[in-house]
Amino acid sequence: MLFRIRKLSSIQKIRQLFSILLMVLITGMVSGQALAQIKIMPLGDSITHGSKGSVPGYGGFRDDLADMLVNEGMNFDFVGTQTDYYSTFPYHEGHPSFSVQMLLNKVEDYLNTSHPDIVLLHIGTNDLNEDQSVSYVKMRTNSLLDAIWAFNPDITVILSSIIPRTDETHNAEHEKLAPLIESLVEEKEDAGYSVRYCPMYEFFTNYSNWNGWMFDDMHPNNNGYNAMARAWYKQITDVVTADGKVIADNFNRKSLVGYWTSNASYGINGYQMENQTENSDGNIAVLKYKTDPKSVSFSYGNNVFPGGSGTAGLALRLSEGSKNASGYAVVKDSDSGDLVLSLIEHGRLGAEIDRISGLYDNP
Repeated sequence: MLFRIRKLSSIQKIRQLFSILLMVLITGMVSGQALAQIKIMPLGDSITHGSKGSVPGYGGFRDDLADMLVNEGMNFDFVGTQTDYYSTFPYHEGHPSFSVQMLLNKVEDYLNTSHPDIVLLHIGTNDLNEDQSVSYVKMRTNSLLDAIWAFNPDITVILSSIIPRTDETHNAEHEKLAPLIESLVEEKEDAGYSVRYCPMYEFFTNYSNWNGWMFDDMHPNNNGYNAMARAWYKQITDVVTADGKVIADNFNRKSLVGYWTSNASYGINGYQMENQTENSDGNIAVLKYKTDPKSVSFSYGNNVFPGGSGTAGLALRLSEGSKNASGYAVVKDSDSGDLVLSLIEHGRLGAEIDRISGLYDNP
C-alpha cells in the first residue's frame, strides 16, 4: 500500500508512527465517519434491463446483486430514470436495443438526473449484433467513458466485457472484444480515472456449462443473471464496504497491469498476489488507486510457504508512487513473530531500524 510524502520523516518520527500503526493493527481500530448512501447506476441495454429472464418483469442481475449488497451491510441504492416496479431496488438505466452511441447520446441526461457514485457499464451487444467491428465498439465506449467523467470525474465506472452468445459467429466477436475492453480500462487507469474492469465474458466462459445460463442466443436466464450479479459483486466489494468507499483488491483477474506498479517478479495466481521468481524477495508493489489512506490491512495468501510471510508486509511513507521508491516497511518476522520496521531503498527491503517483540504467534 502507498503512503506518499514529499520528504521522508526522521527515524524518531517513524518510530512514533510505527507504534501508532502497531496499535491499529492489534486493536483493529479504524477511524472514520458514517458515510452517505452510495448511489449505483446500472447502465446498458436489455441485459441490464433484465429482459428474457425466467420470470419476466423482474430485475435481471439487479435483484440478486441487491440481495448480495444488502447482506454485505452496504448502504446503497440503485439509481436511474428507468424502473421495473417489481424490485425492492427498481431503478436503473437498462435500455433494450441500445447501442453504445445511443447511450452516449443520452448519458448526460441520465447522470444529471441521478448523480451516481458508481456506474456499472455493460454495453456493446447490439453493436456487434449489427456487425460493427470490435475496434468501433472500443472507440465508442471510450467516448462514453469520457462523457461520464466530463460530467463528474469522481464517478467510479466498473466496465465489463459483454457476456458471450451461444451463436458461435457472434460469440467470436464477443471474445475478441473482451481484451480490448480490458485494455481500455488500463488506458483510463493510467490516465488517472477511477475505473475497474469486470471480466463478465470470462466469468461466463470459465464455466464449462455456461450455455445453461442463457435464455436465448443473447440474453441470460435467471441463472445467468445470478452469475452476472456475482461478477458485479466481486468488483463492487473491491471498492465499497459497509463503511463507505475504500480501495481494495481481491486479485480476481489475470494480471497486475493497470492496478499496481511492481517488480516483474510479482504476478497473480489463484486470486492471490505472489512472488513468481526465485531469489527476488524484498521487492515492493505499489497500488495505483490511492495515496495517503487512513488505514490499511492485508492478509497472507493460503499458499504462503513457511518463512514467506517474513518478507511480506506494508510499505509506508514512500518517496514516490513507483516500484523503485524509497521509504519504510513494516514486516512480521516469521522466525520470532516480531513486528519489524525496516528501510526500503530504491524499491528493495533494506536495513532494520527497530522491532517490537513477542506480539504475534509464528505462522
